Amino acid sequence: MYEIKHSENEIQVTDSTGDHRLTVVPGLGANVRELVLGGESVIDGCPTIEEVADNFWYKSVVLMPFANRIKDGKYRYQDREYLLPINEPGDNHALHGFWGNRAMKVKTEQANENGAVLSLVYDYEGDYEGYPFPFN
Repeated sequence: MYEIKHSENEIQVTDSTGDHRLTVVPGLGANVRELVLGGESVIDGCPTIEEVADNFWYKSVVLMPFANRIKDGKYRYQDREYLLPINEPGDNHALHGFWGNRAMKVKTEQANENGAVLSLVYDYEGDYEGYPFPFN
């Protein structure tokens, strides 16, 4: 049997044996803090909520809306130039998007004897400097 538990900062999905476990932090971009499959940890997630909040290297974060570095934070789209804030100042790059501090909401959750589904959503309204393109 699988179950979904909510705590103040996290959502944890577990099976009754403890061999499978997922821990996410919806308030910080749905960061995957822990993923255990068959009793083995399969990611190097942040061990604490504090480390998730201070996650400069974007460990286990959904890298949205861009997954790499944008040199000088500049890009062109449809003949217009945009400038993203520099968040890797040592190399003057915009790094890994801006999803890590966005609070996601539960859209769907369901657990039964065969598995569990946890679906999170965020409606982005285009409010980030340099990325005025709404999406969800």
